[in-house]
Amino acid sequence: MSYASKQWDFPEYEINGNSGKAEIVALLPHLSVNTESAILYECTEFWTLEPRTLPTSYWSWIKSGKGTVKIRNIPGVIKAEPGSFILFPAEWEHSFFPETGEEMKMVNVHFHAKFYDILDAPRLFRLAGKFPDTENNIGKRSLELCRIFQHKPPGWKQYMNNLVSIQLFELIYNFPAKINFTSGQARKLSRLQPALTHIERRLGEPDLNTGDIAASIHVSQVYLRKLFKDAFGQSPIQFVHGRRIQRACSLLRGSELRIKEIAAESGFNDIQFFYRIFRRLLGTTPAAYREAPDF
Repeated sequence: MSYASKQWDFPEYEINGNSGKAEIVALLPHLSVNTESAILYECTEFWTLEPRTLPTSYWSWIKSGKGTVKIRNIPGVIKAEPGSFILFPAEWEHSFFPETGEEMKMVNVHFHAKFYDILDAPRLFRLAGKFPDTENNIGKRSLELCRIFQHKPPGWKQYMNNLVSIQLFELIYNFPAKINFTSGQARKLSRLQPALTHIERRLGEPDLNTGDIAASIHVSQVYLRKLFKDAFGQSPIQFVHGRRIQRACSLLRGSELRIKEIAAESGFNDIQFFYRIFRRLLGTTPAAYREAPDF
């Protein structure tokens, strides 16, 4: 008796109409996840979330209640209802308002998901907004993350990171059309990797400048600015400011250092300049960010 087998042909993995499978694959081995919290919130009918930005990415899974969400760079409003899964990339302004008289229950999972330990993955891919949860797998995973975070059994941190990683990989695999990833970005990031490493190593040094960064990859400052503009849509110094504010945010929530000390640790030798950049990027003050609940 003989057996015949057939290999199924699947359509090419398409990203916004452009084949981007190879570039996505090139980046994924460099993805690292660090989960900060997973909490089930019970919100009263008077609760609202005014426009804000956060240094972490996070998702909300709606257990009960209805409302509307607005996320920068996504047109219109997003309807939140039981079973909705909504992903918010780091540093994207967003707001959340319940419908009149609605009490809501939701799980919020805050995490860092970064390529090369530097670049926020949801923001880089513009992977944001509402995703279907037809089989309630995301809901079960969200509630499991809450349970782990509350009880913190042995190995809890790694377990949470693994669950969040699985969730992100499922989104990337199942919803490639949601990804807005320009062709060539992976190669650009690879070209800039030594410069990004140099920035991380000297992030706390106030005298770090464009010339130093350009020298780390043996290019001119003009060409370095072009590389950063192409890869990130910003200048090298704007990128450095963003990384310094991210470091400051981690210290604000994870240490008891004074704000002036945190500014210095993050590479700012001018406290007023630190305040100005912080407010420009996050829309609030360092003190207010430190005291705000991690919703």
